[in-house]
Amino acid sequence: MKRCWDPDPKNRPNVKETCDLIELFHKSYTTKYSKSPEIKQQFEEVEKHRKSNLPTKSQIKKIRKLKKQKEVPEQHEEENSTPNKNDENDEYDEYDENDQSDTHPQAIYTSRLLNNSFISEGLDMAI
Repeated sequence: MKRCWDPDPKNRPNVKETCDLIELFHKSYTTKYSKSPEIKQQFEEVEKHRKSNLPTKSQIKKIRKLKKQKEVPEQHEEENSTPNKNDENDEYDEYDENDQSDTHPQAIYTSRLLNNSFISEGLDMAI
């Protein structure tokens, strides 16, 4: 990945290298790891980690509630003044682990400086 971000185009992988790597990854995944037990183990560990870090239903409800509060603060104040009888049966009770429409609660939403320790001196050059 760092090679793709290199400011010097000569150090970046070409299209063929990139396609070959993607194809290798895809084949490794789709052939059910038949040729490499090490790759199989890596996929299984990553999948186990992913599933163990899925948010719970209550976390999803909190996130969506906070998201709504940020979108329409005036409306949220009105909602708080009148109790909602349908809180237990709202549309967020069911959690679909394959639904990726919302981001992970530990995702970073704010802008931040990138680690530029790998950036070469070529950035100062005029194009």
